[in-house]
Amino acid sequence: MKQIGYGLVSTAEESPELQRQALAKAGCDTIFIDTMPAGISPRRRPEMKRVLDLLAPGDQLVVWKLDRLSRSMVDIVLFIDELREKGIDFASLTQGIDTKSGGRTFIEAAAVFAAFEREQISERVKAGQAETGRKGGRRPKATQSIRENILDMKERGKSIAQIALTIGLGESTVRRILMELKTAENGALMGLNVKQRLALARAAGPRTPVRPRD
Repeated sequence: MKQIGYGLVSTAEESPELQRQALAKAGCDTIFIDTMPAGISPRRRPEMKRVLDLLAPGDQLVVWKLDRLSRSMVDIVLFIDELREKGIDFASLTQGIDTKSGGRTFIEAAAVFAAFEREQISERVKAGQAETGRKGGRRPKATQSIRENILDMKERGKSIAQIALTIGLGESTVRRILMELKTAENGALMGLNVKQRLALARAAGPRTPVRPRD
């Protein structure tokens, strides 16, 4: 069993030493640091790819703070759940999460993730208010990442209520986003010619065939 540490800095000017020292003190055998925006999916980061290649069942991935993985609670939960399914443990030093020691169950950890997401949203709202010079205002719009997660959960059979609870949006908002995505998909299909639409139908598998319009 090995512990692998992972860190992230957003710019080359930001020092990774605080994370590196904390991970080394926690007993990590190897430490990888990415330098890129936190909004990029963990799976698309070069150093994280190396980490995932090295991790095996019984190993543990350790981060200094949850936002080193992502700023989205949904992305974090899905990523760690994938690790769990592969028999890989996870620890976040700042939040005190350690699935190996049993200090927190995965459900308890999810509650921490939800609190973390609320903090992130609050910080984004405050930043927006400071930029516009206004107090209060409308809710932050759903990001492209959130919209993609909503669609992915819907395609995996999750109900509107389950999606809304997981994402942290109202059910009416989730319904509206799904309707917008469906409308956009239909619009894209209308832009295809008959040959392209039939090819898309064959690639999709044994579903209801796409019929050319008269």
